[in-house]
Amino acid sequence: MVVLILCNGLAGTVVQEMLGDMKTMSKNVGTHKKRELYWQAYSKLASLGGSFGESKVYGFLTYRLAEGDDDAENGKAAFIECTKRQRGLLTSVEILGKKFKQEDAESKNEWFACYVDGAAQEAMEDITNGEPVVYLSQDQDAVFVGTKLKRKKCRSAPTQPLKSMADFEAFKETLLPENPLVSISWTGNDPVKLNGYNFILAGKFAKSITDDPSVSHIATTSVDEIYEYFLKQRNEHFVIEAEKLIAVMLAEVNKNEPNPICNVTVKLAGVARQNGLLKKVYVDSSKKKFIEAVLADGSGVEMFIIQNAPETSQFMTFGGIVFELHYRADLNMFI
Repeated sequence: MVVLILCNGLAGTVVQEMLGDMKTMSKNVGTHKKRELYWQAYSKLASLGGSFGESKVYGFLTYRLAEGDDDAENGKAAFIECTKRQRGLLTSVEILGKKFKQEDAESKNEWFACYVDGAAQEAMEDITNGEPVVYLSQDQDAVFVGTKLKRKKCRSAPTQPLKSMADFEAFKETLLPENPLVSISWTGNDPVKLNGYNFILAGKFAKSITDDPSVSHIATTSVDEIYEYFLKQRNEHFVIEAEKLIAVMLAEVNKNEPNPICNVTVKLAGVARQNGLLKKVYVDSSKKKFIEAVLADGSGVEMFIIQNAPETSQFMTFGGIVFELHYRADLNMFI
């Protein structure tokens, strides 16, 4: 994806005009090839926006090149319309970052956000599928549910700053799904539930709390840094959980169990997937073909994608994948 536009309620003619301005500004991009690429992208996206006329646009406008194709003229512009629920989400959730608005417009809630190159695909993934983190910021007087690009304030911080681990634990127990942890899911109502890695303290807190190793804390309120820290916490948690499955497998192998309930290798995981035996899998992000196949199946397999796992970890030593079956089976008989 070269360009992604998230549009919230601007008229098509306005989108066309604003993208026309961005097209003109793209003349200042450094290389001729890049200038041509953006010129084509904004030209086709502006034309697509104009096709809506005076109707308001809610959704994604995308401009893509086919994989391996670098001819800008071959790029395709497309529109992905928001559902009624997604329109409501755009009005109730804060979309972070720069937003473009019509000058002198009566409504300040009509805008579009623009993402280009690598940031375009990342933004699409974040907005539509990003896992939310819950963070408490006393500096901002808020508990937020959010991803890198979208967030919602669920409640205010405690009236009195937390001073002890007892205060911390008592407050944490009040953070329940839907009360106050709402859903910011793009695809359906999915209220957040606290787990072993998704609650973070952000900013200044009592040293008696932040010194406790069980507390996840980052001394900033930067959303980018908070979310990066969350992803690191999640990765570490996934590696620990993956190695628990490896321990189960090794224990069963040591007991001479011929068909362990957990196993490793992409080949056997693929066999389990193809035969409806795959229940849960932890997989390194480099196994792209396998990951894409599981996602394409839509079979409800619990898949946890791990990025940047330590090469010395047991998880990576065993090949960067471990999975659990629904029930014991001799996978070799399916090969």
